[in-house]
Amino acid sequence: MTITLPYPTPIADGYDPVPGNNNSPPPTGAPEGQATSTVNDSMRDTKAAVNQNWQNVEAVNNALGTMAEQDASAVAITGGTIDAAVSVALAVNSTQFGGLTLQQLYDFMYPVGTVVYRGDSETAPTPPTGVTATWALFGEGNYPKYIQTGQVVGEIFGSSNTDPAGGHNHGGNTGATALTEAQLPAHTHDTTAVGSGGAGTAAGTGIATSATPITSDSTGSGDTHTHTISSQADHQHTFAPPSIRVAGYIRTA
Repeated sequence: MTITLPYPTPIADGYDPVPGNNNSPPPTGAPEGQATSTVNDSMRDTKAAVNQNWQNVEAVNNALGTMAEQDASAVAITGGTIDAAVSVALAVNSTQFGGLTLQQLYDFMYPVGTVVYRGDSETAPTPPTGVTATWALFGEGNYPKYIQTGQVVGEIFGSSNTDPAGGHNHGGNTGATALTEAQLPAHTHDTTAVGSGGAGTAAGTGIATSATPITSDSTGSGDTHTHTISSQADHQHTFAPPSIRVAGYIRTA
């Protein structure tokens, strides 16, 4: 901005800031013992200098006006302190975060496809004023599972229940098994021998006694046996691992 001064070279340019140095001949100076007839000339010169300076100051003020009236590209604040009482309003999405607008910064932090989980609310994230973004519920009612190489992100699969057609038969009987003597429960068999010629009875009958143990006839044929396994009709198992409910949102735009 170029400002034209009414007095580019004011009279005061010839004055010295040290009073005693203004001793040049009148009217610019006021030497010691100057003639009485020249005093009025020096005073008039001083008054004119004051007026010229005042008009130059007014010209500058009128040309500058307020910052809002100035060319925005020509206003540069390079230092100083802005008082706390001064309110500085930045336009939404003006460059202010390391060269990024607010929208660009939000997009950098939350690109489309980002998923966030909320444990404090079921509502979608609210973008700051001036930022355009859309969030939608993600994975409703499903447990999250990390993918393996080659799997599809966002695919919904599986169920919280087993297949209801769960009827099955394990196949009739178990294998044939012959029990050994050691496998039988502990037991005894009483053996009574009846013979003739024994002493002690009128009829000549009695209990035979012998020092050698008398073994009973063998019982049981040692046949194998089976255990029947029943079949199971259609049924279903429900499983629910320990879980916590959170609201998952994916940015879609």
